Amino acid sequence: MLFLLAAAAIQTHASCDPGDAITRAEPIISLDIQRVGAGPRQVGALEFAGGLLLWSRNAEFREWSGLEVTDDGRMLAVSDEGYWLTAELTMTDGRLRQVCDTRLAPIRLASGAPSGAESNDAEGLANAGDGEYLVSFEDWHRISAFSLGDNWANVQTASERRVQGFDSSDTPSNSGAEALAIIEDRVWVGFESASNGRHQLSAYSYDRSSNTGARLVHERNLSLVIGSDYRLRSLTPDREGGLYLLATNYIRDDAQFPCPVPSRSLYRCTEVFIGRLPASALGNAAAPIEPEPVAFLDRTMWTDNFESLDIATFGQDLFLFLLSDDNSRGSIGGCAAVPNNDVPPSYVHGDRNCQLNLLLSFRILAGEEAD
Repeated sequence: MLFLLAAAAIQTHASCDPGDAITRAEPIISLDIQRVGAGPRQVGALEFAGGLLLWSRNAEFREWSGLEVTDDGRMLAVSDEGYWLTAELTMTDGRLRQVCDTRLAPIRLASGAPSGAESNDAEGLANAGDGEYLVSFEDWHRISAFSLGDNWANVQTASERRVQGFDSSDTPSNSGAEALAIIEDRVWVGFESASNGRHQLSAYSYDRSSNTGARLVHERNLSLVIGSDYRLRSLTPDREGGLYLLATNYIRDDAQFPCPVPSRSLYRCTEVFIGRLPASALGNAAAPIEPEPVAFLDRTMWTDNFESLDIATFGQDLFLFLLSDDNSRGSIGGCAAVPNNDVPPSYVHGDRNCQLNLLLSFRILAGEEAD
């Protein structure tokens, strides 16, 4: 019965060329996992504007952590596996309909070689302007610049230029600079895990004119009150001098509090908090800052281990996008057995034989308060 309900929330549209990275994208028309129908769904200050269930036989399509969506519908992402993803989004009538022309490219070291196992864990992504992007990495903690060029024309060949001045010597290997954003020439770095119930947000000025290469100069640290169980995942500018932030909390799937679709990982489902830090909160705050709540997504909705968000304008409206990391689900070959016109049952039943990710979109509603 659960599979039938979930399938009823998915709708097929005329296909486009999915490109090399994904096999297919199925539109999701209802945010609620067991809801039949496609009526408007408001959650906090957001209105659900459609989503896509992405599945792939490509073993390199996984673990997406940073996201950029442009106002002309292009999408850029980075992965823990050391890849760029480029794609074209189709937005019609205020809803996300399709993702087309998906392409992968290796993130390259300064030598031009693809990043290796100990240097490829890309997490944060920030647009520095003029075709330049900053990427933060975990494991080998660093922040680097890449010149992707106009419309990301150089994404296949762009090589890493290390940005000096970022000190993360005391950071655990898998809890580093998870989130990254740029407002003018100030770089904001968010750290994944809480310490004493607080998450650190650090501000750096970005000096591109140094004779020794681009450099970050530390300005100040802010303390965020999100919740010690939450992991800070992503930041993006809000176009008014502030920041949107994404945080997730993994919850055990059990008999008392079951996940409607137990497929997020081996035993967990995800709750999602989206907040906003207005420009006025980003000054030299002495006291911990509590983000303004924008929306909360619970386990009854199509959620996953989202690690990236961005905003973009389509028509007269501002939209917010979420993309899941989704850590590899095991044997990619299992996807080959799924007929092209069926919803992959592995997503509903959690057999972990397909690589699956969620891309969701929401219209940002002016003047609304979060739930």
